[in-house]
Amino acid sequence: MSVYYYLLSGLKEFHLNDSNKTIDLVSICDHVLEQLDEKDGFLFKYLIYPNDNKNLSYIMASNLNMYSSYDEYIKPSVFDGTALEHPNTVSSEFPLYMQDFLDNNKNVDWASIAHIENNLLSAFYNEVLASDNKFLSEYFSFLIDLKNIIAAINLRMLGYSNDKIKKSLIGDSMLVDMIAKSAADDFGVSKEYPYIASMLNAIKAKDPYALEKVEMDTVFEYIEVKSSSMFFQLENVFVYYIKCLYIDRLSNRDAEEGKEAIKTLISEIKKSLDNVKV
Repeated sequence: MSVYYYLLSGLKEFHLNDSNKTIDLVSICDHVLEQLDEKDGFLFKYLIYPNDNKNLSYIMASNLNMYSSYDEYIKPSVFDGTALEHPNTVSSEFPLYMQDFLDNNKNVDWASIAHIENNLLSAFYNEVLASDNKFLSEYFSFLIDLKNIIAAINLRMLGYSNDKIKKSLIGDSMLVDMIAKSAADDFGVSKEYPYIASMLNAIKAKDPYALEKVEMDTVFEYIEVKSSSMFFQLENVFVYYIKCLYIDRLSNRDAEEGKEAIKTLISEIKKSLDNVKV
């Protein structure tokens, strides 16, 4: 595996409390991909594909005249809008999970954009979890659990049954089964996932900014531990980008606007779930 001393030493470091937190994620991605060798660039793109998944879901939903919570093309992305605008045309440049998704779902009667994106995400996660890069596969496994816990807490507070919650989560893990069977606020897994307490407090306070801060801190703690013994390796490039991604997202979040937006967010969650045919 290549060592990226010059790349990492030349990247600007960002912090959430910086006075100037402007982060150009597109330029960072372009620069990183120019410096990585072909195999490592292939792996780095897995950190960008979630935006491509959203863009493809948005295009498919728009073609079906469906409601979408996305109102514009999301960047950075591996593929531009031109490459994705004809979902029935499957490019060999697409990652395998995306090719298989498009090939195998041409005649599906999609119920909503959430229905599309959840199925696409499942294909994405199946591929990245099978990656031979241990950091990537373990990071996304960790992230799935984190996202499932956040979704489950939100849906529980919205009054959804455990059965409905389970059908809305990603994968079929032991955690998902425990969530589906537990009536406790912490689903009986706070020992294994100690960050649940902070998430519960943020969600009960209806404070999306605080929730995103808890999520960011949880992710940062995880990736710091995972990369602490690595020096100038590809994994350190992954860590740098993940940090930029979270800092950029949170620094652009206005806390007061976030509190006002919670009503819209709850409405969108309910609408998406109620429209999904399981």
